[in-house]
Order: sequence, then C-alpha cells, then structure tokens
Amino acid sequence: MPRFLMLLVLATLLAPLADPAAARGLQPKPETPLVTIDGTVYTVADFRPWWREWREAETPLPTTLDPFVEWHLQAHEAQRMELYREATFQRRVEVFRRVRSLMRLKAEEVDQRIELTDDRLYQLYLEQHTPVLQVRNFFFHTEEQATAAAAELQEGHRTADELATLPTDAGGPDHSGERRLHLPRKPADWQQALAGAVPGDVVGPLPGTHGAIVLQIIAAVESTSADLEPHRAGLERDLRRREEQRLTSELVARLRAKFAVEINHELLARLSPEPPGEELADLVLIDNNQEPITVAQFWAVLGREQEFRRRHQFAAEEFERLKQRVVNGIIAQTLISWEADARDYHRREPLAPIYQFYRQHRLIQELDARLIQPRTVVEEAEIEDYYQRHPELFTRPEELSFMLFTGPAELVDDLRREIVGGRDFTAAISRHSPGGAPRQRLAVTELDPAVAAVAAELAPGEVSRLFPLHNHYALLRLSGRHPGRLQPLAAVREEIRQTLQEQKEQEVRAELINRLRQHAAIEINQPAWQRLRRELESHEKNSN
Repeated sequence: MPRFLMLLVLATLLAPLADPAAARGLQPKPETPLVTIDGTVYTVADFRPWWREWREAETPLPTTLDPFVEWHLQAHEAQRMELYREATFQRRVEVFRRVRSLMRLKAEEVDQRIELTDDRLYQLYLEQHTPVLQVRNFFFHTEEQATAAAAELQEGHRTADELATLPTDAGGPDHSGERRLHLPRKPADWQQALAGAVPGDVVGPLPGTHGAIVLQIIAAVESTSADLEPHRAGLERDLRRREEQRLTSELVARLRAKFAVEINHELLARLSPEPPGEELADLVLIDNNQEPITVAQFWAVLGREQEFRRRHQFAAEEFERLKQRVVNGIIAQTLISWEADARDYHRREPLAPIYQFYRQHRLIQELDARLIQPRTVVEEAEIEDYYQRHPELFTRPEELSFMLFTGPAELVDDLRREIVGGRDFTAAISRHSPGGAPRQRLAVTELDPAVAAVAAELAPGEVSRLFPLHNHYALLRLSGRHPGRLQPLAAVREEIRQTLQEQKEQEVRAELINRLRQHAAIEINQPAWQRLRRELESHEKNSN
C-alpha cells in the first residue's frame, strides 16, 4: 500500500478517538463538565471564578486539577460535618454578605449613575474658579508700606512700573509680578475687596503670608473649556463627591417612601441631654414597615456618637442639631442595609460566585479549626529537640575584620610593593588616600564573592595579592576571623515553632486529603481540562 494511503487510513480510523473541539482549537463551553466529585458536576464555568478568587498574585496556573479537586473535597467534608452551623462561620459569612451587598447597591444606585462629562466639569470649573483676573501684585513686609504704595498708585504719583523698580528702602516692594487670580479660590476678605474691580483699579493692602499685598487689576480673563485641564483631577473628585451625595440622598428619599418611614417629632423634641426614663425607652421613635426603632435604640447610637466626638476632640455640637443628625444617619444606614438585603445580590452575578467561594472558603477554615489545628500544636520538647538536631540552621556565619583599598591597577600594584617591602598597610594607604581604608567587619555571607574568595586564602595579619574588583583593582588586609556562634534557643524559639507548625500542618492536611480522595468518586474530563488550561495560559501571556 502506498505510504500516503496508509496514513490516510490510519487518520480515518483514529479520528473518532480525537476530541473534535481540541482538534479545532476551540475554547471549552462554560457548561462543559470538567470534574465530577461524588456525583456533583463542576463545569468550566465553576473553575473560572474559583481560579480568580483562589490564586495569589504570583500563583502559576496549575498543571493538574488537583488544587481544585482537593479544595472541593475539603469543602464537601465540612458540609458533611455540618460545620455551617458553627457560630463563627455564620457570623463571618453574614458580615461578608452584608458588606458586599452594600457595595453592590452603591455601585448600582450611585457609582454607575455618575457622569463626569466635559460639559459638567466645565460648569463646575466656572462655579469654582471664575471670575478670573489678571493682576500685578506687589508684596510688602508691613501693612504701612503697602498702604503708602497703594495710595501713590491710586493718586497717580507713581506708575506700576515705577513702583516695581523702586528700592525697598525708598518704599518699593520686596518683590512684584503678574499672575492670575481665581476669585472663588481666594479668602473671603480678598473676594470682598475685589468684588466689582475693573482694569486699572488698585486694591489693597490685602493680608498675605508674612506681609501685605497690593494689587493692580490688568484685565478680566475670559474662560474657555481648555482652562479646566490643569484642574481636571480636582474637579472630577469634587463632582464625583457632589454626585455621590445627591444620588445617595435621592436613594434614601425613595427608600423612606418604600419602607414607610415616620419620625415621631414630638417624642424627639422631648428628649434632652439626660438619658430617657423607662417610660420613654420602649416608645417608637422611628416607625416603618420592617422593624420600628425605639428611643432606647436611638439613644444607644447617640451615646456612641457623643463618645466618638469626645474621644477625637471634636467641637461641641448643639444638642438639637445632634439629635436630628443621628436620626437621619440611623434612617439612611438602616434603609440602605434593608434594601441591599432585599435585592439578594449574593444570589446573582457578579457577587454570587464570589460569595459562594467565600462561603466554601470559610467552611474549609472551620474544617481546619476542627481537624487540623488541634494536631499542629508544637510542644516545647519538640522545639528543643529540633534546635539540638539542627545547630547549623541557627549558627551565625563567621565574620571577618578587614581593610580594603581599591584603585587603578598601577597604583594598587605600587602599594602592594611598598607593603611587601615592609611599610605598614595603613601608613601606605594613607599616603594615597587621606582618609585611609575604613575598618570593616562583615559576615562572610555578606562579602562580595571576589572579596570572600581572596579572604579565604589569608590568615589574620596577611595582605592579599592584587585582584580585580568592580572595574578596579584591590588589596585586602585581613585583621581577624571571628568564628560563627550558635544563637541561643530563646532567640529562635518562635521561628522553630512556626517551622514545625507549618510542617505538621502540611503533613496533617496531606493525610486528610489522601483520606478524602480514597473515599471519593472523582472523574476528570482531561480533554476539557487541557483545552481550558491552554486558553487560560494564552490569556495570561497576552495579559502580560
């Protein structure tokens, strides 16, 4: 049979055994089964969010599905043990759900509705930065000097150019120049003094830093949209903050109607700075169709607010104003929390997979607390035994005392000859370097490799041969060797404890996972996994 016909027959026979999607290089569909654990099918769509949440910044893509399988095996075991009934699990999962739900509500009702268009930014620029005046300013150290100079300008005895060149001892300014003034950005007294000023007017003296200022108006500056560019970042920040406040207020107003909120203003007015009596404590202050809020509950919040302000030394606040602010705060926070809960964000994208991952992660933490942590306790005897068996891990390396001189090859070679001829190392070096060679003491592990290699050949008191070092040449005089010493157990006890604890945890976890694997039915769709891995690998390469 001709070779090409044989190949064609083989290809035809083997074709049904190949994975068509893999052959075409297609991405696996989200609903493609990836692995089945005890009858529970996990798809490609399950792996993606798990990988996104589970991985650390530098975690490489796993070569097998083992991390995914083992993580779910532990979560299954925790579920089987009903560890979801533990108070710590329920509390932490509930806190996570509430916080993330509030974040989603803010994103939907506030963040996604903010529009920072150029038109809106320009309108805010006009509000915050205009009118703008081009002025000539003269700075004086004293108000008296500024007053006299302003009078001369106003009465026409001097021009601005003449005043600018006048020496300070003759009444001239300390310095002068031209600049633009954005009036809304100036202090109130400046705005009042400059209100209605026209070109040619002299204004001042005005208070300045360490002196007084006189201004002469040159022109009113017409603004264009291009003028906002230097201020864009600040304008965007201010507009965003303003819009957040507006949209939040509108949301609270809608929720007040939805939850039928009513404040008992007469009861609120009766509350004084003194704690309410028992006859008032259980009365409803803020009524609604969910959970009415009593005077006692209100007073608890108000008390915490007062304590917070005292602790942080805020200025005292008028009591009636404080009561109203606390009432408004309670209403806003309570209604927003109710609304976030009512929307069940944790049951739908994009929060659902994140919430599910966190819930399973907390289950595994509870499993750790129940099955792993009790078996990773490190006894004092174990620490002492490890310390005795591994002294090399806790011995500081040998240290060397030495002097090192570097320079051009010819100079260093001449010095070497002088020292060999009997001249003292320090004296010889001092002739060429007034500061001499500094005395150093370093661990051998901290030395430059070239220096360490030369030092290894020397005994204390000896001077090295000439050797290259960082584009120069060097001489080394070894003054002394200081043997390494074993650190005391007290200095390394916690380090050893952590090492042993980590070792135990790895062993116990491996034992647990091995046991779980032995009792589980696991089926992996290898073709789907390989396609998914290639896709994720390609995506990560393109992202980098």
